[in-house]
Amino acid sequence: MSNLKNELGLRVERRAVRDSLLRATESLYQAGYKSLPPSQMAAIRDYAQGAASVRAAIAKVIGFISDQLEKLDKEQERGLKPRSWAKPVQTGGEGKNLGERLIAWLGTRCYLGTADENHPLWNDLPTFHLALATLLALHRYEQATGKSMALNLTHHKQEAA
Repeated sequence: MSNLKNELGLRVERRAVRDSLLRATESLYQAGYKSLPPSQMAAIRDYAQGAASVRAAIAKVIGFISDQLEKLDKEQERGLKPRSWAKPVQTGGEGKNLGERLIAWLGTRCYLGTADENHPLWNDLPTFHLALATLLALHRYEQATGKSMALNLTHHKQEAA
C-alpha cells in the first residue's frame, strides 16, 4: 500500500510541475539550441536513456558535453568560430555557451522550477526524461518545419481541470 501511495504522490507532483517544466524547457531552448546539429541532440537523449538514475543520467550528459566543449575550445584556439555546444547563448542566464547553459540547467534541475534537493521529483527519472524529451521535441519540430513550436500551456491547464 505504501508503494502505491508513493507512486500516486509522485503522479500528483508530476502534474503539478508539468507547466513549469514546459516553460523552463521552452525558455532553455530559446537560448539558441536550434542551431545544434540533430546528432548532438540525439546524443544527449542516448546518454540520458541508458542511465539508471537522474544523477547517473546527468553525469553522462555532462561528461559528453564537457568532452565536446574541450574539442571545440581547441578549434577556437586555432581561430575557428564557435560552433555546436560552444556557440554563445542568445538569452540571459547561466553559462557563456550552449554547453555550459545545459550543464547548469541540468545540475540545478531548472526544469522543476526549484533548486531544492528535497523536492519530491529531484531524483525522479520520468520527470527528467520528460524535460529532455520536450527539449528534443522542440528541436526536431523546428528542424523539420523551420518554425518554432509554441507549447500550448492553456490546453494543459484545461486538461488538468
